[in-house]
Amino acid sequence: MILSTHHFSIKVGFFTNELLLEEDNFNFKLCEIGTVLEGGGKIICNKCQENGICPGGYKLNYPKKGYWRENVISFDYIKCENKYEQVCFGEDECLQGYKGVLCGLCE
Repeated sequence: MILSTHHFSIKVGFFTNELLLEEDNFNFKLCEIGTVLEGGGKIICNKCQENGICPGGYKLNYPKKGYWRENVISFDYIKCENKYEQVCFGEDECLQGYKGVLCGLCE
């Protein structure tokens, strides 16, 4: 008889916006519209940042029009400079022909 050994790992944790209900188990609920939880497994959903939009549930937050962020998991929204304000659409999008930091680079 041949026995084979298989090793595997299970990651246990919380996703963004999964609000911890009880510290001794993994019961959770999702943050509501207008609130956000950086990471997961904490006990309080915070009010959405002033320059962000927080749709709640498993949807990620994103910056309002005229604001930019470094990546999709960042909670730091940076106002686009006046000359680039019209090319920063928010929702992590730049006007066609623009890209990069604060939508300040031409493609």
